[in-house]
Amino acid sequence: MFGKISNVNKITKRAKVESEGNNYFFDLKIWHGNLDILKKGLEVEFEIEKGRVVTIKELLSDARKKEAENEIKATINPQECINRYFGDTEATIESLNIDDADPKNGIDFLKMKRFMITAYNDLFELDSALVDKELDEAKHELTTLNKEYDVFRRKIKYPIKYAFEKIFLNSQPDYLKAQDDLEHITSQIRIYSQRERPLGRRLKEKEEQLDKITNKNSNEYRKQEQLVKDLRKRYVDIIHYISQQKEMHIKLKDRIEGFKDAHFREFVTVYEPLSKYLEKKLIKILNAKAYKFDTLLWNRAKLSKIIRQFFMDSGIEGTYNSKTFLKYYLRTLDKDKLTTENRELFELLHYLESISKKDVLIIKNNIESAQRLKYLIENLDRDIRVTATFDPLETLKTSLSNIPDVILLDYNIRTTNAFDYIRKYREICQGNKKKTIFGLFIKESSPEFLKEIRKMKIDYLLDINATDQEFVDKIREIL
Repeated sequence: MFGKISNVNKITKRAKVESEGNNYFFDLKIWHGNLDILKKGLEVEFEIEKGRVVTIKELLSDARKKEAENEIKATINPQECINRYFGDTEATIESLNIDDADPKNGIDFLKMKRFMITAYNDLFELDSALVDKELDEAKHELTTLNKEYDVFRRKIKYPIKYAFEKIFLNSQPDYLKAQDDLEHITSQIRIYSQRERPLGRRLKEKEEQLDKITNKNSNEYRKQEQLVKDLRKRYVDIIHYISQQKEMHIKLKDRIEGFKDAHFREFVTVYEPLSKYLEKKLIKILNAKAYKFDTLLWNRAKLSKIIRQFFMDSGIEGTYNSKTFLKYYLRTLDKDKLTTENRELFELLHYLESISKKDVLIIKNNIESAQRLKYLIENLDRDIRVTATFDPLETLKTSLSNIPDVILLDYNIRTTNAFDYIRKYREICQGNKKKTIFGLFIKESSPEFLKEIRKMKIDYLLDINATDQEFVDKIREIL
């Protein structure tokens, strides 16, 4: 069908076409071509299905058809070009999808990476048996992913206009050919302009010589006249050729700029959100992998007798983690002679302190004993929040609103026992991603009782008769 545009509303992104006395509304997104030419009175060709406009485009005159044939066409749309450009990154993210991961199980890799590797190297130097297969694989995985992130950052460092050219324009054969043609035309204009100036001067010189010959019938005059005619023809031809090339240059440049304008906005609307999304996902994965590596590193470190002895000999206070190790390192520095890198480490310590808050719940029949253990843990690390109580039922009431990282309890506690309490606690907190570690205070026990403990999946056993130092050492291991 044929008709004319009768209304265009850029706000609602709707337009109306009139044909044979009927009006049809359509969404601007189905318009085929440049939206800038979509104006009232424009003649169009369109198709109707079930009373709806399904396709609509400009009705081209013969002149416009010829012009359209010379238009630059996109071989690959911006979306596809961008997908190809970020293809490796998207594949990496898809293969390492961590959407279901607990957001708390992550640390800021970009802040941590320099010190994290330093801590790894220092601990490895203390005890080469520190690294097992799992830790080595975690380190390799993190290093590889960090390299991919660096590559991605280099990909997105360009200004948007340069990215448009690099990713989209350089993928369009028609555009590249048009650019080559434009360069050729520019070169021709330059070359012939350089020829035109001396030729013009020579023509003027010969015309002046011709005017000075008084005998118009002499051979000399006719010879000079023919030379002037030849020079004038060459000069006029060059001027005409330059004019043609300049006209072609203007038209071709307009087509190139029109092609850029037609696709730039679409490129930006795809590129900017996607690049931000991919960077956010990569950082999320890096943070999760860094958390895994850091956790494995210190889980291995706290099992090493050599490293544990080093902590004691060096007077390092706190649990086995990066924060404690960083504090130990920073206390060796002269605060009046700090480098920029060392100042960044103090900022890192502030960050680690902000994320390393741990909640410990102690449930013991003897509240004085519970308070003493609370003091020992808080003295170990001020970032550990400790609650001491003798009422297990009260802690069950508040378990969902305040889930502890660690629960330490006696077997026999008021109104119940440890096994029943743990079952009830896990039932209440079922579905919560935060995993609570359980530690049970015991005396020497029978094999049957230890079997029941394993069945209950209790993480740690604590000697009820342990000295304060032994208890603190155990807490360092647990946390």
